[in-house]
Amino acid sequence: MQQNYAQWQQWMIAAQAGDADAYRKLLKDITPLLRNFIRKRLFDAERVEDVVQETLMGLHKMRHTYNPSQPFETWMFAITRYKVIDAIRQIKRQQARESYVADDDEYSFYETIADTKTNIGTADIRQDLIKALTTLPKKQRTIVTMLKVEGLSAAEVALKMDMSVSAVKVAAHRAYKKLRGELEGHGE
Repeated sequence: MQQNYAQWQQWMIAAQAGDADAYRKLLKDITPLLRNFIRKRLFDAERVEDVVQETLMGLHKMRHTYNPSQPFETWMFAITRYKVIDAIRQIKRQQARESYVADDDEYSFYETIADTKTNIGTADIRQDLIKALTTLPKKQRTIVTMLKVEGLSAAEVALKMDMSVSAVKVAAHRAYKKLRGELEGHGE
């Protein structure tokens, strides 16, 4: 595919002056190039199309910032790279949320709170956990609920609770310890 950067620049200048036909031609002509550029950086076909659309919207929203004395392709690819980087960050955040385990030992919620010394069967533990959760101070109960029930990361909880991540982890650790004690029958 041969790129016609000079033609694109002329169409963009005309589009900035209000020529809708030139703008339509420009968007139609650059879309395959954008799709190929994005496809080389993202491998999920559905996400590629989303980023192509986001890029076209970004170009549309930012068209007033294009300086006709500068190369059009530099401006276009700067916006496209920004949209690709944004998509990669979103993918990484999603993967982090999916793989996040609040405690370092990768225990499940029940294993974190109730170890083998409690001798509580899985069928009874839910009721006992609910009861034990009510013994926690409100802040600790909220943190445990956000981490373990809602599945938020410590960073997300910290943001919502206006705390540092380390403070969230300390509060969660203390809550788990107290819950263990309650479930073992000798609360702290």
